[in-house]
Amino acid sequence: MKFSIYSDPPGIELEDEIEWDEDSDIARCIEAHFGDELYEALRGAHNPVLQRGRGFFWNTDEIESELYSYAKAYLDRHYGGKFFVKVVDDDGTVVSDEELDLWGKVIAYRRDYEQSHVDVGAAIIVMLENFLRGGVWQFGLRRKDGTILTDPSQWPELSSSADRVIWQDRSGPLEPMIWFGLQDEPPIECWTLDRSTAQSQRSLYYPSPYATEARPVERWHNFWFCSFWTLDWNGLFGDQGNPYITWMFAECGMDEPVDEFHAVRSSCPIELDEQDTSEELFRKIEDLFVKTQRGLR
Repeated sequence: MKFSIYSDPPGIELEDEIEWDEDSDIARCIEAHFGDELYEALRGAHNPVLQRGRGFFWNTDEIESELYSYAKAYLDRHYGGKFFVKVVDDDGTVVSDEELDLWGKVIAYRRDYEQSHVDVGAAIIVMLENFLRGGVWQFGLRRKDGTILTDPSQWPELSSSADRVIWQDRSGPLEPMIWFGLQDEPPIECWTLDRSTAQSQRSLYYPSPYATEARPVERWHNFWFCSFWTLDWNGLFGDQGNPYITWMFAECGMDEPVDEFHAVRSSCPIELDEQDTSEELFRKIEDLFVKTQRGLR
């Protein structure tokens, strides 16, 4: 059995053999033939998804939808016209000859199997690189309502309580926090260092995907000093990214943005030390705020 694809106006032609008149067989042949066009649509620098910076990927469905929607629109725009598919049996009988949504078919096919994890994973790495290159370290005092005072001139006077320094206004105690992120965007928990977030909690981690025993580690420590990958991909995916992690690294061998991550870590306003306890980390944060506030006087 053979099928052929042709366009009106003429310009695109494809002919191949298939075992059965199945949509998946035709889509697989289309994907193989138009691989370069698909690659350009999905991974070209013009793709707006790849122009964004993002540091957390809990909603991969949204990224997938935007990535493929743009790719289809790009292909429709650059390879316009109508497409038709004709299927001919071995004896020459025309089984079907009908209009075909060429790009919609091949993109739907990619989304239905593991290739979507590869496409979205590659986009995620680019988005993370943009985040690491475009982000800045920021710090401020956070009120209970979530308001963050980043201007030191607005900070209340500090006081001491037991062995801690405290900032307090009419709303109550304020929590010193530092975070890395894009300017004018709210802090992302895994990129934030302070006493109150889940980053200071101890959780069980496997030192590698092949380890059989887990060990308790503070989340901030595993995020900044991951024992297997350079970055804590489980944390970046909100602990829900295993299919993507498998395809991105174990199957496809994609490169992590190692240099960019190390540059961010080394530029932190406090020294991030792998040997520090959580309490030592918090002391460094408080010292930074005390020195900043006293420097205004």
